[in-house]
Amino acid sequence: MSLTNRTLNPLKEVISTLNVLDLARRLVAIESVSSLSNEPIAELLSQFCEDAGCTISRFPYNAGQQRQINIVASKGGSEPYFALSGHTDTVGYSANKWSQKPLELTRAKKKGGYVYFGLGIADMKLALATSIVAVASVSTRELKKPVGLYLTAQEEVGCIGAKRLVSSKAPIAPYVIVCEPTEMAVADRHKGYIYFSISVSRNHDKHDQSARMWAHSSDDRKNTNIIEVILPLVLRELTAIKDHLRTIADPLFDPSYTTINVGVVGQPIGATKNVIPAAFTLHCDARPIPSMDHDMLLRLIEKRVADTVNSYRSPFLGETFTTEVKRQRKTTPFFQLEDIDPSFHSALGSPRMGYVPYNTEARIFADAGSQVVIMGPGSIWDAHHEDECVSERWVQPDVTERYISAIRAMCG
Repeated sequence: MSLTNRTLNPLKEVISTLNVLDLARRLVAIESVSSLSNEPIAELLSQFCEDAGCTISRFPYNAGQQRQINIVASKGGSEPYFALSGHTDTVGYSANKWSQKPLELTRAKKKGGYVYFGLGIADMKLALATSIVAVASVSTRELKKPVGLYLTAQEEVGCIGAKRLVSSKAPIAPYVIVCEPTEMAVADRHKGYIYFSISVSRNHDKHDQSARMWAHSSDDRKNTNIIEVILPLVLRELTAIKDHLRTIADPLFDPSYTTINVGVVGQPIGATKNVIPAAFTLHCDARPIPSMDHDMLLRLIEKRVADTVNSYRSPFLGETFTTEVKRQRKTTPFFQLEDIDPSFHSALGSPRMGYVPYNTEARIFADAGSQVVIMGPGSIWDAHHEDECVSERWVQPDVTERYISAIRAMCG
């Protein structure tokens, strides 16, 4: 059953009936991939928040040709004491790989029970809807201190929106819940994050007229096929580095070591099947444990990969190779909350603290002076792939009630 086939209620009615699914349905219907402007979803969220009794402050910025908007919604005063935070963007998608329509919230049966399918529903449009309903459920007269919502842009491409929000001198609450999917468990730490590339390219002897940067595949006597010969050497060395990193453990995490993943193997524009390849680029990410220095890790990777590549002795005169390890965006440090305020801990409704295996905006708010935890509906394992979904379990009223209780405990 596609929920978009139902009649849409006016916004005020949606808020008054506290229907999380109605809000989530409207959010899913708006395409908000990180590479697009988030203005359409930001404006809809602003309407939701205004109908929930909030005052809206917009913090726009330009990302290339796209206008992005961060929103601070506050209720009971202009400077939130406690806030719920979520991002408005989603990862990219290919609609033809989905069994459901990605921009329609659809309830269907899956192994284990009923789920709701929709792009971004797990990460994190359900959390946005749940947060807004929670704030709407607490009347202004109940609030002795202001409550807020932070709705950020471009989280999926380096937490750009949250960084811009903090640097724009927006009012940042002393206590923040980042509502990423944790199945409503409370997390107080996560590893760091590095997005980097490893590029290897062939050099050729400029004085040898018979040598060419590119060679036709019909004659393999001129150049080394860099994918067939050099790429396996690089991957083997990366495996050795990963094995070494497994020996450096932090028991607060699982897995307890720094991980490295090769996610994409790329070639230069113009590469084709009938040309002997002369270059490749590996796009990788690393998730370092707190004790792992990011710069040192990248230097280690660059040295060991370069040494491996340089150890290859080409049979072709003057042929050598260049290796480059490059940070693709600013790295994100690890996050860990220490010495949590007892009143904040109590408000969360859970005595236990855990970790999440992914990167979040928590460190950014923590660096701005907030005490931060991560707690939200849904599971990260149901996000970031085709047929993204959330279990029906996470749209039940008790999930919203967890946020409502936290608001009343911190601000009432």
